[in-house]
Formats: sequence, C-alpha cells, structure tokens
Amino acid sequence: MEVVIALVPFLRLVKWGANGLQYDLAESVFVTGFLIVINFLNRHFIFLLQKLWMRLYAKIFVIKTMKLI
Repeated sequence: MEVVIALVPFLRLVKWGANGLQYDLAESVFVTGFLIVINFLNRHFIFLLQKLWMRLYAKIFVIKTMKLI
C-alpha cells in the first residue's frame, strides 16, 4: 500500500474525463509491473530468510545435543 501511495504523485495525468482521472496506459502497466516485481522479491527474500534461519537452528540444535552426550 505504501508503494502505491508513493508512486501516485509520479503518474502523469492525461485528461479529465467523464469517468474521473484517467492515466496513461503505459504508466499503468509500468506501475503494475513494478508492484509485481516488488511482491516477488519480497516473497523470495522471506523464503531465503526462513531457509537460513532453519539451517542456523539445525546447527544450534546439533551443538546442544552434542554437549548433552
């Protein structure tokens, strides 16, 4: 949501129409693509963080288990 709000001032208004504000199609496609890319990167980054955390947790578990033996 914050990304959309931040990008709104940069959209160029083409005209005032009967339907209200109308934006250039190319800019709408650009903004949509930009949001899709950010969403993909966010999901991928979260996945990588979870993967790294599980590896670290497994190492800590092994070390604690070795100390108990």
